[in-house]
Amino acid sequence: MEARMKDVRRSFLALFGVALVVAVVGRIGLAVMDLAGVLTYDYIAASTGTLLNQVCSALTGPALVAFMALGGMVCALAVAAPMLYGYWFQRGARKLGGFGPALAAGGAVTVAGLVCALVFASGIMSAVQLASMKTKLVLDGGMALMGVAFLAAIVTLNAAACAVMAMCAVRAERGRGSLAANVLVAAAVCGLVVMAFAVPTLATINVAHLDGLVCAGWLVLDTVANLVLLGVAVRLARPASAQEAK
Repeated sequence: MEARMKDVRRSFLALFGVALVVAVVGRIGLAVMDLAGVLTYDYIAASTGTLLNQVCSALTGPALVAFMALGGMVCALAVAAPMLYGYWFQRGARKLGGFGPALAAGGAVTVAGLVCALVFASGIMSAVQLASMKTKLVLDGGMALMGVAFLAAIVTLNAAACAVMAMCAVRAERGRGSLAANVLVAAAVCGLVVMAFAVPTLATINVAHLDGLVCAGWLVLDTVANLVLLGVAVRLARPASAQEAK
């Protein structure tokens, strides 16, 4: 089991390494585009309206394409990590069926995604735009709480995705449908649960004047929902883990 867990860690490090390489290469490409004058910046951004309208008004041309590439990379990492997690669980690394390992994996995926996003995003917007955005953000206690709640929501979401993949592998082993069918059903059911909380959360963020405490409250509810999904998935995967250990 220790050898398998070592292989698990190495495979995740390889996955995170590939994502980081992509981010660094993308950052180098953005720097070259900036020096060559290919990457353009829109300094006439909207100063009123909802938050997303203000942000997106500054994303024109190459900057918009760069943000789309960044989003695709982060989404690919968020999908690949749970799939890799489920693969190793199915191969016999039954420790991955526990709450702790899933939460640790969720935290690792979140950190890797944030690092890659920061590396890539640092070349998308100019210094003038970044300075302008800083002046619009009021860093008070509510905003700080919102940031912590956001990290908690993302970590638990990634953890729940990993645990659900392990649960799908257990159901397939018990003859309750194929692995592919279980993954598709779980993606739909869990996706609807996450969507039910994500929509009102986004509604509280996409406003003209952001209230950090209100946003933090919704993000806490997101975290609770994610923990419920995580707990259910771990509970359904635990019997097979215990039987395997015997």
